[in-house]
Amino acid sequence: MPAGYIYGTAGDDNLVGTAGNDKFALQQGGEDTVQGLDGNDVFAFGGKFDAGDSVDGGAGSDALRLAGDYSAGLTLGAATLTNVETIYFTAGHDYGLTTNDANVASGAALTLNATGLTSADTLQFDGSAETDGRFSINMGANLTADDSLVGGAGNDILILNGDYSGGLALGADTVASVETFRLTGGHSYDLTTDDGNVAAGQTLTVSGGGLGAGDVLTFDGSAERDGSFALTGGAGDDVLTGGAKIDTFDLQKGGDDTVHGGAGNDVINAGGSLTAADSIDGGAGYDHLFLNGDYSAGLTFNPTTIQSVEALQLVGGHSYDLTMDDGNVAAGKSLTVDASHLGAGDTLTFDGSAETDGYFAIEGGAGNDTFILGASFSASDSVDGGAGNDTLVLNGADNSGLTITSGMLSSIENLTLEGNDTYSILVGSGSLAPGTTLTVDASGLGGDAYLNLTSNLSSSETTVAFHFIGSDNNDRFYSGPGADVFQTGGGHDNITYGSAYQSIASHCDWITDFDADNDKFISYVSGFSNFGLNEVSGNLDNLYDSLTTLVGSNLSDTNPCLVTATGGALAGGIYLLIDGDYHTGYAADHDMVINLTGATNMADFGDNNVQFY
Repeated sequence: MPAGYIYGTAGDDNLVGTAGNDKFALQQGGEDTVQGLDGNDVFAFGGKFDAGDSVDGGAGSDALRLAGDYSAGLTLGAATLTNVETIYFTAGHDYGLTTNDANVASGAALTLNATGLTSADTLQFDGSAETDGRFSINMGANLTADDSLVGGAGNDILILNGDYSGGLALGADTVASVETFRLTGGHSYDLTTDDGNVAAGQTLTVSGGGLGAGDVLTFDGSAERDGSFALTGGAGDDVLTGGAKIDTFDLQKGGDDTVHGGAGNDVINAGGSLTAADSIDGGAGYDHLFLNGDYSAGLTFNPTTIQSVEALQLVGGHSYDLTMDDGNVAAGKSLTVDASHLGAGDTLTFDGSAETDGYFAIEGGAGNDTFILGASFSASDSVDGGAGNDTLVLNGADNSGLTITSGMLSSIENLTLEGNDTYSILVGSGSLAPGTTLTVDASGLGGDAYLNLTSNLSSSETTVAFHFIGSDNNDRFYSGPGADVFQTGGGHDNITYGSAYQSIASHCDWITDFDADNDKFISYVSGFSNFGLNEVSGNLDNLYDSLTTLVGSNLSDTNPCLVTATGGALAGGIYLLIDGDYHTGYAADHDMVINLTGATNMADFGDNNVQFY
């Protein structure tokens, strides 16, 4: 017999160990009572362990070793096993073991080490009586559908460490009440679960984060109807399939991963590892994809990079440059892009211009964001730039009849128009928040394209203003109720006013580059079609009493007045006045005044420059 063991007999032995690491050889049978005391003790029972035995490991990390036929099943009593941390199962036998709640102390863990078994051996383990301890079941490379592993009420773990690439389909009874599958790196795994493996309302965590780039995790949970999964892939090209409820997918380790979310409101966390070669299909439900990393170098999506994903959530602390494919949003569906948590130092460049039949609801962050929506911007889209100096870029003929209504734009400071198509844009009442200044830049239009921009903002929206930058062609501008700025560019441009109140002293428009040889005003302020333009010049300090004095009676309903300030605080300024109250003389609260400072060819300014309707 090996030395160093404490040996039992075939009778009912009562053995007490020492404070050291004791080894007990108890393969002779009998109903033995054994106390290990201190130290890391080993109790070897072979095939003779039964419910009548009483093993108390005491302090230390103690182990029970079984090597025999337990296929008939062994149900432990409360005193059969206490203070033992590990049970080892030896190959060549089948094992059936049912524990008692008292076998694992409150808060403690019992490890079942079945790594020594072969695929021909089976383990039937029932820990369902356990209420306050937990189990760690290490099956190594030897889990088969014929095994049956039932955990208790605690957070139980199944550990796999071996080549499962050939595929393992679990039966309904193979695993139950186990909360975590832990997959060891260095191997590939192909696992298919049964609906019975996860209880209703419970979550099974599959942890493959330790898998390397050469390892592949293929997990199919599509049979699951009432439980959920928390799936973590490794660095390889994983294929992860969820069930009918809310599942989470962690792809942060990288690889060209494939996700099938199934039904439920799934959450996919790609961190900083999303690539165009990933394929994420959220399935039914409202699914979220989270990105949390530096995407400033740019990521251009493929048609299958994301599908059936309803929300793209961008985590702050990074910048993002994302270009979508038309296939990413299904026809008639919408993708929410939430960058609201990005800081002032973060930027989002989002290009959805390839989208032809889906929609975007975009919320920017605190930085200077750019949103490129091409030809497909419509009333079904919405863009909220958030803080910062934000730009919406449009490019395409589909915007030729665009009406911007309430909810489409918020906190957007710049609207940039590109391409060779003419834009006809109507800015609706209530579409821009009070205090907004929207720069509309058409300077990049090519060919014969021009801008025809009108608004029907109400007269009360005086804090909403436009800064128009025209093209080199014949643009048409319609002034809003605020203090607008016009850079007309080249061409023969028209600036239309429907009311004197659109440009009065308190919110006076400024046309920075009016060309009297090419540009003109269209006014619906007066009903007269023939008039004589009066011109005055002199000192001018303000657009109120000083202007009233300088104009005198030179402004009336039939006589616009062109004022040149030759001195005073506004020296060098040029102002066009149009009567708004049918009274002779200038009234700052009623008559139109337009700043033409910087205009050219003003010696030619005359009746042809103002057209009344």
